[in-house]
Amino acid sequence: PGTPPKLVGCAITRLKAETPLMDIHVVEGPNEVLLSALRDGDLNLVVGRSPGAGESEGFEFEFLLKEYFAVVCGARNHEPPATSADLVDLVDLMHFPWILPVRSAPLRTNLEVLFLGQCGRQPTNLIESISLPLNVALMTAGNYLAVMQSSLAREYAAQGELRILIDRLPDLAGLIGIFTRSGEMPTSQARRMIDSLRISSASLVPT
Repeated sequence: PGTPPKLVGCAITRLKAETPLMDIHVVEGPNEVLLSALRDGDLNLVVGRSPGAGESEGFEFEFLLKEYFAVVCGARNHEPPATSADLVDLVDLMHFPWILPVRSAPLRTNLEVLFLGQCGRQPTNLIESISLPLNVALMTAGNYLAVMQSSLAREYAAQGELRILIDRLPDLAGLIGIFTRSGEMPTSQARRMIDSLRISSASLVPT
């Protein structure tokens, strides 16, 4: 979660074009679960957000890109202000129902700080979910608002599924990069994947 899908998708596509017989196994999950699997040797590398307190021990982290976050709603939801995204204020949206990450997610903590700093309170009508398909379905069916990566929000907006209310939340960004085990040389296959991720990230730097 928090990693732009295009980053991994483009990297895998590039790598498979160069080495079509290489098997690639992708596992999705929270940072703590993936890092535990990496520590145990079940994964060769992890792509995710920068480590929090206590998460970096035993790992090397290579920064790839900074990801920003947007506030979105369903494309047919015209209740929020229909002005330019740059003119919508977070305070104007507090009375709407929200979909927020679960309380254990680092993004949730950062959002609560942002809500308190800008609005003086938290949303009271909310659903907690980190399931992207479910969140999109909820926004399509109802009048929920949610926070997602700006690059992903733009893709859904271009497809006509979501509408962007705030394109880039101030003071909220995630550093995305590659985790490997400290003091251990990655396998030749993992090194090729890392190189492909580096190349792909260069084309995905947010504007």
